[in-house]
Amino acid sequence: MSYKPNFNDPRVRRKCLTALAFVEQYIFKQAKPIAQSQIHKHFGRSNDKLGAYLKSQLLICTDSHWNMHSGKCKKYIRNYLGYNELQNHLGLRSSIVSPELEQQLTTGEFEYTERSDRLFNPLQMVPTIIRNNALAARGYCHDYDIDNAAATLLYQHAQIIAKEDKKWLVLPHIEKYLTDKQQIRLGIATRCGCDTKQVKKTLAGLFQGAYLSHSNKTWLFHELGANHNLIKQLKADPFVIELKKDIKEMWCVIHKQIKEDRLARSRSCSEEIKQEILKQKLTGRDKTALYRQLEKEVMGVIWKELKRANIAHLKIHDGWTSKEICDVKHLVDQVRNKTGYQVRINWAIISQQY
Repeated sequence: MSYKPNFNDPRVRRKCLTALAFVEQYIFKQAKPIAQSQIHKHFGRSNDKLGAYLKSQLLICTDSHWNMHSGKCKKYIRNYLGYNELQNHLGLRSSIVSPELEQQLTTGEFEYTERSDRLFNPLQMVPTIIRNNALAARGYCHDYDIDNAAATLLYQHAQIIAKEDKKWLVLPHIEKYLTDKQQIRLGIATRCGCDTKQVKKTLAGLFQGAYLSHSNKTWLFHELGANHNLIKQLKADPFVIELKKDIKEMWCVIHKQIKEDRLARSRSCSEEIKQEILKQKLTGRDKTALYRQLEKEVMGVIWKELKRANIAHLKIHDGWTSKEICDVKHLVDQVRNKTGYQVRINWAIISQQY
C-alpha cells in the first residue's frame, strides 16, 4: 500500500490509537471473528485510506468466510510486525499526550467541558489501555468507579419514588443482579457464547432504555458486532427475559413520577395539552438523560470531597483515577447522607505496561 498516514495529524493519531487499543485488548495469535461493524468502528471503512491502512497494518485475515444471516464473521489474528511498526510511528515508547494534557497531568488541574450532564476531558477519549499507561507513568495509580452505577442508581431512584407513595418496590431479578453481578454475567455469557464484557454492556444498556434488536438503527445492535445469532441468544436467555420485565416495572414507577412533574410544570395549560403530556412515552434518550442526572448528583458529592481532601484526580464519568488512596467508606457515607443513594465503590491499581 503506497498510502502513508500523517502521524502528526491529531485526527490520524486518534484513529490509530483507537485501532491499537482494540487490537491490544482483543486480538492475539488465536483467530477471532470480528464483525464488519466492529472493523468500521475501530479501524474505519475499507474505502477510506486510513481505515484500509490500519486494517492491513494490524490484522491478518485467517478465514474470509462470512454469512450475514447466520452471524458468521471473518476471522483475524494480530499482525504483530505491523502492530509494532505502528507503535513506533506514533512514538508510543515516549509520550502519547499533548503538551497541554501533559501539563494537566503534572499539576493535577484537569480542564473539563460539560455536555449532557457529564464532564469531558480529552484524556477520557484516549483508549483505556493507553490512557491508563499514561496515567500510571505519572503517578495516577488508583482507579475507582461506582459499582454497577446505572442499575444501582436507577433502581434506588424508583424505590425512593415508590416509598414516597407509601409503597415498597422489590424487583427480584434486579436485586439478584445487583448482589451477584459477576455470576449473572458469567452465566449469560456461557449460555449465549459471548464474553462477559458484552453482557455487561448489554445489561447496562437495557437499564438505560436500549433495545435488544436486529435493527441496525439501534445502539446495542452495533455494540454487539451486528451479530444476529448473539442477539437472538440474548433475547431468549431466561435471566435476561425476567430482568427486562423488572426493568420495565422499574421504569413504570419512574415514568409515573415524571408525568406528575411534567403536569405540575404545566398547570396553566389547557386540558388538551395536559392529555398530550400524559400520552408522552419515555424514549431511550430520556432514560439515559435521567441516569446521567443521578450520576451527576452522586459524583458531585464525591468531587467535592476529593477537592476538600486536595487529592489530584482525573474525573471519568462514574469514576476517577487519583494519585492517592481515597477514603472509600467516607465517600460512601457522604453520598448516602447527601443524596440518599447507597453505592459501592470499586478500587483497582493500574500499572504502567510499557
